[in-house]
This record gives sequence, structure tokens and C-alpha cells, in this order.
Amino acid sequence: MGIKRLIDVDFWEDPKIIDHFSIEDRYFYLYLMTNPNTSQLGIYQLPIKTISDKTGFTREVVLTLLERFEKVLCVIKYNYETQEIALIESLRHSIIKGGVAVAKLLEKELSQVKDLHLIEVTLEYNRRYFDISSRSFDRKIRDLLAKEIEIRQNYLERPQSSEALFDNENEKHKDNDKDKDKPLKEREASNQQAIQALEEDPLAFHDQVVNNPDIELDEEVLLSFRLFCNVKQLSFTQTQLAAYTNWLHKLPFEMVREAILRSLDKQDIFTYSMKILWNWQRLGLTSLFHVREYEEADHDPDFL
Repeated sequence: MGIKRLIDVDFWEDPKIIDHFSIEDRYFYLYLMTNPNTSQLGIYQLPIKTISDKTGFTREVVLTLLERFEKVLCVIKYNYETQEIALIESLRHSIIKGGVAVAKLLEKELSQVKDLHLIEVTLEYNRRYFDISSRSFDRKIRDLLAKEIEIRQNYLERPQSSEALFDNENEKHKDNDKDKDKPLKEREASNQQAIQALEEDPLAFHDQVVNNPDIELDEEVLLSFRLFCNVKQLSFTQTQLAAYTNWLHKLPFEMVREAILRSLDKQDIFTYSMKILWNWQRLGLTSLFHVREYEEADHDPDFL
């Protein structure tokens, strides 16, 4: 069963739609609200080529419509670099009933948005609506958006905060490490063997594997990963970070992030996400598009 997107019948009675939307506009807007890439949040990735392929509009027409919807009709924001779109009125209509499950879904979708500005625009456009709404869940949505913005802004202002988060975790493991007196080279070798074992068999990671806080990490590769972890308040040991770095050298960041998001409800996030990544590699899946395409083909969903 596919995901259902509901359109209120009042859509056809909305004065804005009647007075300002052409037939072409209405078709395009319905596509933006119901296409397979949509999210509950209303902010999602939608490449221009995909829009063109699915709607039948040429690339030039799509670009014209995006500009019109953003600057004239004022119902979207589009980031041409990340290819993300925000339907800024979506949250007023997409959620019929709130609850814990819906809140968790919104948190997950917020963490997947690359462009912070899209979240900021969505909040500012809807703030008054959320404030005066008769539904208490609308204020929950407002708070979720505000929290995501605050966390990301704090990271941008003090990027060292996430490093401190990892450092504290490393110190805790370091204190409990029975092998902490091993020579540096021996610990490095032990960690590299553990990481290599993970790539061959994700079940090979055990508690007795040495955590080496001195292991060198590729911070440039880890930059987006650290930001994501800080937003989700996740912490990993230095050895675990090294394992994720190895995956980031082989797979897109979006795949590594998705593996962790699918592991958040597991007791051992690290090990479970490693299993997912290992399985994706075994299947030859090299992008989230390939993962979703594989899932839609009704293959075995284990670790997908």
C-alpha cells in the first residue's frame, strides 16, 4: 500500500486558488502536494528533472512555475542547490490528528532537511497560525520546528559543542577500558582490525574491542555527520566514529544518516546501523534512491 496524502475538498473553494491559480497552477500544486517524494512535514527533496519527468512539463516550464509559486503565489520555497522544496502551508492541512507517533515522524523528517532556511521560513510563515490554533498539537509542531532551528543555530555558532559531546563520551569509555595501558600503535592496530571486521561481518563488533581516543579521524568527511549527531543528541566512541568514517568514504552521507535513523529505536544504534550499511553494500545499493527502489520491489525488508 502506498502512502496516502489527503487533499481537503475546500481546496477547490479557496479564494486564493480561485482568484490567482491558473489551471496549470492547480495541476502543479496538486502534484507538489501528492507526489511520491512528499513528507508529512511538507519539506522534502524534489529534483527538477523528477518534476519534469512526472508532470510532463519541460525543464523550462518547471523553472518558470517554481519561480511563480515562490515569488508570485508565495506558497513554496525552493533550494536549487539541495533540490529541496518547502510547501509552506502544508502543516496546516497535512496533519489530521496529532500524537506521539506523528511527533516522532516530524522529528525524523526535520533531521533529514539539509537547508535550515526552509525550516525557518516554514515556522515564520505559520507561527501566528500555530499560536492561535484551537488544536494543541499545532503548538507542538511549532515547538518542534523551533527546537530544530535552535539546535542547528547553536551548532553553527559553537561547532566545538559536538566535539565536546564526543570527547565526554570518549573519556567515559577510556576510564572503563581495561586495555587503556596498551601502547598507541597496538591500540591503533586493534581498532583497525575491528573496523575491518565490521565491514566483513557487522556482528564482529564486541564490547572488548579497544576504544582508542587517539585514533585519527577525517574531520572534513565527518563534518555533516557530527552536525547530524549533535542535532539528534547522539554520541559515539572514537572507534565507532572511525567505522562511520569508513562508510562515509564509500557511501553517500544520506545513506549513513538513513541507516542511523532506522536504528534510533534499537538498543544498540551503532551495531544495528552497521548491519544496515553492510547489507546495503552487500546488495550493491549505492544511493537512497536505489534503496527505496529495492524496497518498492517487495524484497526482504530485513535491515532495509
